Formats: sequence, C-alpha cells, structure tokens
Amino acid sequence: MRAWGLTWVVVLSGCLTTVEPIADGKCRPSTCAALGKDCGQVSDGCGGLLSCGSCAVNQQCGATIPNVCGCQPLTCAQVGASCGRPADGCGGTLSCGSCPDGASCGGFFTCQVKPETQVCQGTLCIDDPVLTGATLLAVATLGPQEAVAVGEGGVVLHVTPTEVKRELIPTVVGALVDVAAAGPHVWAVSGDDGAVFHRVQGTWVQVPQAEAKPRALHAVAVAGDGRVWAAASDVLLTYDGTAMQVEALPAGSGGIVDLAVGPTTLLVLTVVSPGSSGYRLLTRRLDSSTWNSQGVIDGLYSVDACPDGSAFLSGTYSHEGPYAAHWHEGGQLTDSFPHTFNGGFGVGSAACLGDNTAWGVGPGQLASLTETAKPGLKLAGWPFGVAGTSKDDLWVVGRGAMVVHVVEGVATVVHGARMPGGGALTASSRDNVWRLGDDGKAEHFDGQAWSPQPTGVPETLRGVAVPTGAVWAVGGNTYTEGRVVRGSNAGWELMRPLSGQGISWSQDVPVQVVSDGQGEVLLHTVKVGSPPGSATIQRWVTDHFEKLPASALDASGQLGSGAGRIVGFVSDSSSSQVYTYASGTWSFHSQGPAFLTAVTPAADGVLFASNYSRLLRYASGQWVEGEGTDKASWSVIATSGNEAWAVGASSGYSPNSWGVLAHFDGAGWSMVTLPTSDVATSLAVTATDVWISTQSGLLLHQPR
Repeated sequence: MRAWGLTWVVVLSGCLTTVEPIADGKCRPSTCAALGKDCGQVSDGCGGLLSCGSCAVNQQCGATIPNVCGCQPLTCAQVGASCGRPADGCGGTLSCGSCPDGASCGGFFTCQVKPETQVCQGTLCIDDPVLTGATLLAVATLGPQEAVAVGEGGVVLHVTPTEVKRELIPTVVGALVDVAAAGPHVWAVSGDDGAVFHRVQGTWVQVPQAEAKPRALHAVAVAGDGRVWAAASDVLLTYDGTAMQVEALPAGSGGIVDLAVGPTTLLVLTVVSPGSSGYRLLTRRLDSSTWNSQGVIDGLYSVDACPDGSAFLSGTYSHEGPYAAHWHEGGQLTDSFPHTFNGGFGVGSAACLGDNTAWGVGPGQLASLTETAKPGLKLAGWPFGVAGTSKDDLWVVGRGAMVVHVVEGVATVVHGARMPGGGALTASSRDNVWRLGDDGKAEHFDGQAWSPQPTGVPETLRGVAVPTGAVWAVGGNTYTEGRVVRGSNAGWELMRPLSGQGISWSQDVPVQVVSDGQGEVLLHTVKVGSPPGSATIQRWVTDHFEKLPASALDASGQLGSGAGRIVGFVSDSSSSQVYTYASGTWSFHSQGPAFLTAVTPAADGVLFASNYSRLLRYASGQWVEGEGTDKASWSVIATSGNEAWAVGASSGYSPNSWGVLAHFDGAGWSMVTLPTSDVATSLAVTATDVWISTQSGLLLHQPR
C-alpha cells in the first residue's frame, strides 16, 4: 500500500513557504541559501531560527524583500530635487517632474528662473553655472581610467575618458577643497563648512565631527585599510567609525599645511608661524603612536605619499622658484628645482604614482618631479589638482570645471576648457566671431555654430583683428621671431614681408595687429636686440606692409581700436600721450594718466582706458575715473556705440583671483556677475552680442 505524505505550511517573516518532511517523519531544518535570505533572523521551518548575516553599508535588510539585503531608493524630497532625473542612490534615477513655464531645471535638480540675458558656453546655454563654471580644486583616482573631482559649490564629478557625471552630496557647502581615495575608500572635505563626506558605492554620506562646532577643514588622506585623517588649521582629525575625533600632535607642532598617508607612514606638513622658516614634517608609523619631527624649507604647499613608502614635498622655495623634495623613510631629503615650471607660484599640487613617477601642476603646466630635465606639458588656465595611477593615466583639474586626461604625454580635455591658452577673441558681427589660441588653434562662429579652422601655424596666436572679409593674427616668439597670418573660412595664409621694405619677421617681430573694421590694418612690431625706441607701426597696403613715418609711437607705443577708429598711446610712470589715426597719419589727441595699459575708442569721440586697477573715460576734454567698478587688474576693453565692457582679474593673475566684468551703459559703470570664477582674458563685442573667453578656455556668450 502506498502512503500519502504530508505537506506542512510554515509562515516565515510574513511569507508562506513549505517544508517537506523527510522519510522518517522528522523535520529537516532549512538553510538561509535555500530560503533565498541573506540577512537577519528567519525560521528554519522546524521551530528554530537561522542567522543569515548583515548587509553591507548603503544596504538595508528587507529594503524591498523581507530578510534580503537591498537598497532603498531615495525620494525626490530626500535628495532635495524638484525636477529632472537625479540619482536614487541605488544605481537608478528618480523622476522628479518638470518646471513651470519661465523656469528651467538647473543646479541640484531644482527649478530656477532663467535670467533675462542668458549666458552660454559656445552655443550651449549654461543652465547649471555651478557645474559648468565651478573651479575644481582636487582630484583622486578610483582605478585605471577613472577619477572623482571636487570643487566650488560642493561639485563632485565622476569622470572617465569618455564621460562626466555629477554626483550629489547630502548637504550644500561652499566648496569641497580636497578628496582622497584608496581602493574603495573615498573621502572629501569642505572648507569653512567643516563637513566630511564618505563615498559608499557611488553615494555620498556625511560623517559628523565629534565637537559641537565643526572645524574648517582643508585636507584629507586615506590609508589602504580605510583609516582616514582630515586636517584643520590647528588640529588633526581621525575617524573612529562614528565621527571625526581630534588626534593629538606633538606640542608646538604649529599649523597644519597638508597631510598624506603611505603604506606605512602618516605625514603631516606644518608651519610654526605664518611667514616664518619654521616648517616641519611630522611623521608617524601607522603601527605606532610616536611622532618624529624634521625641519624642511619654507614655502611648501603640499605633501604626497608614494606607493614605495617615500613622499614628495612641493611648493616654492623663497625666491628661487618651484621646488620639490623627495623624502625617504628615516628622514633623507633629495632636493630638486623643477625649472620646467614657469612663474613664481611654484608647484601647487603633486601626485606620486604607482610607476614610481611623481608629477606636479603649476600655472598652466604639468611637469615631472622625478625627471626634471623633461619639458613640462602646457595646459589651459590654472590647474589646482593632479592624480593618477601611472604616467600614462594622469588626471588634472582646475578652473572653469577643467578636467584633463593625460595619456602618454598627450592631454585631452574631457570637460570644461575648449580652447588652450584661453583664446583671443575678435568679432565684426553676430555671424563672424573668431577665437584663436595655443598651437595655432582657431575656431569660427557663423551665427549658428562653432567650427574649427586649422591655421597650419604651430605657435600661440594673439593680437587678432577683423577687417572686412578676413581675420588677422600675430604669433611666434616675441623676442626672437614672429609670424603674421591672415585667414577666412576659405583657409589661412602666412603673410611674408615684402623684400625691399627693410622688414623681416626675425628682426621686426610682430606683437600686435589692429583694424578699424573697414579695411585698414596696422601692425605693431619691435626690433629684436635694439634699445628702446625700436618699435615701428606698419600699414597693410594692397599686398604688403609698409612702415609709417616715424612718430612718438615708435618709442614703445601700443595700439587700440573700436567704433571704426584706431588709436595709439605711449605711457610711462609720469603720464601718457594718446594719438588718433586716419589715412596714414597720427594726430595728438590728449595727455592722459600714467601707466595706461589699454585704450579703446567709442562713438562720439569718447575713449575708454585701463590704468592697472582703474577704468577711465575721456569725454568733454578730460579723463575721469569710472565709478561703480571694483579695483581689479583690468586687461581688455571693448566698445560698441556709446557702451563699453571691460574684463580682468580681481587681484592680478594669481591662484586666488577671480574673473570680473564691468559694463558702461552710456551713463555709468556697473559690475556684472560672471557664471564662473575663472579669470576672463579676452573680450569681443558686436551690435548684438558680448563674447568672453576665460583663462581655462571657457567661452561665455551674452546677447545684448
């Protein structure tokens, strides 16, 4: 006789399941795997309980299925979004709706009312100026060909060679000033806000400081085992698994400049007092609590640890220029002066890579700290951060949301800058705008879109002018040999001096070209190897340049143009002399203030000028300083009708300056806010548009 078996129904965490009895009628306990459970406690079907473990960080037990680890997607309210499709924290996206008429979905996925005058980058309007124009301050690699960059406005960009994605932090901060990564451990800190953030599987969470009032932070370092340290100006903080706690430093250590952590050692760079020579490098093995102190030179900015246990210190050594020192465990220092860097700002940030190479960034450059005889790689604008896995996988970030990927010495702009060298602008109308930059690069705007226009010239092009039907530019080395080129959409040609005129581009080096916009083109040249007073002004006549009769402008004169006119000026420490030009003749116009740097004509005989930190206007027979403008390093002025615009830097071309724009509307001056902190370097104005180029290569456009 066949016996019929029994089937028992068991309730497990709110779900029905079945347990089959074995042949002897006894209950066989189930397993977590058999039940498809991986967290918490569940019944084994026989009256007992199974412990199925816990979930990883960023996952919850039973988030979507009982006793199964899962990710609970965030809501639109939790991420602070009112529109668009932000990340849900679980690898997907949310649908947070659209904005009402008159508003657009902008930064942080919130509805924003567009300004009356829309600011664009090229032909793409900037709906998220925080993302598009923000300065990126630091970068860390997550693995080969992958990095994360942080910067102003709390911007976080996850970048690969082909894609840039924004990641959101859970609170608004003024700026994320540093980021560090070691394997899956990624941390970032904000400046005055004093916030600390940890990246867990692509989602950022905030970590509290133990003290009631958070300290302002400026650096963070992560060890391979996940331990993390952050630096305030006066204390070192470390993570205890719950919050950031103060870790004691030796008495008298001074203020913290930077910190780094290697395979075995924590390194803290300090200064006893600002401006003093009391710089110290504090080191402590990770398996010890004993600190060692070593004196180092003053003027250092950063310390970066190497995979082999050594480290690089970098900065500016007094007035000697850029400096780097290779530190070895035990205190040995090997000094170097990487003269591949230009300027006096030195090595602003450094990275030591897995292939035993070290690299640093300075103003407009990336250069090796281990092979200092090699020439540096020129970059657009001002880079602030560098990181990489090897010399063939380097990332550089900086102003204008610049992200550059360097592979085998070739720099590719992944985000931000589009014209190396910032780009000199000139325009005659809405459908004829030209932009020229490093390596002979040029692009043209025809009223609809920008298109590249290969020039065939290897040098930086500058001093551009647009007369009827063509664009002119000068290039080459100002001190040895130059070039003059003329181009159009049909192509470019190299303008050679006409023999018999006594002109040679290796002797009379072109430094500036201007036009009245109608057909008159003047060229300013300087004779190489001659004393002051060797400048000449040359005029384009049909098919060649001819020297104009000698004038006061031959003594270091400069040219300017606007509103269909050309002016020239000579300036020194006591006064300036301004001249106007017509049909081959110069006429004295007026005496002006000392140290003029640019003069541009407007309509009705008005002249606008810059005088280092001031903007000036000549009308009714006198020069008047412009009111309503900031004190700044004004570099370029452009006019249209009775209006004028001026661009420059807030406090000179330094890491801490930002771009400024002023507008004269025919009655008075006012400051205009730019959608980026990047320094504006060039300006072009037509009857319908204002175009601005920045130090890092951004292009801004504002219809008038």
